[in-house]
Amino acid sequence: MAAVTVLAAVLTVVKPYWGISLVTGLALWYAKTKYLSPLNKLPGPWLAGFSKAWFIWHGLQGEQHLVHLRCHEKYGPVWRAMPNYVLINDPQYLQKVYRYDRNDWYNAFNVNTEYTGTASTLNMAAHNWKRKRVGVAVCLSPVVPCS
Repeated sequence: MAAVTVLAAVLTVVKPYWGISLVTGLALWYAKTKYLSPLNKLPGPWLAGFSKAWFIWHGLQGEQHLVHLRCHEKYGPVWRAMPNYVLINDPQYLQKVYRYDRNDWYNAFNVNTEYTGTASTLNMAAHNWKRKRVGVAVCLSPVVPCS
């Protein structure tokens, strides 16, 4: 009840200045996204720190793969492509990223509650063990060496 009263008081103050409030709120949100993120230390296009717009634009133009290659040449093997999205083009860095356990998002792949499949296993050691068992059947060893 007190929260509603506080919200009503804030709205009566902000209502005449909604445009300024909106612009200020967006500016603060973008500044937080760009400068207070732990990813702000990674190189990348300036707009990538604020928005997904440039990433989506290049995807719609059909040139996203070329832009990724140019950015890897310019920024190195690890670069920030969106506010919460990093692209990696080096197996050494991939091993560092994928050594951590997965988060609960992977439970979306778990269609059977009695058995946890390879894709939905949260513990990376268990996931890697399962992946090795399945990988033999799906590996393209005649074309590409298995890892």
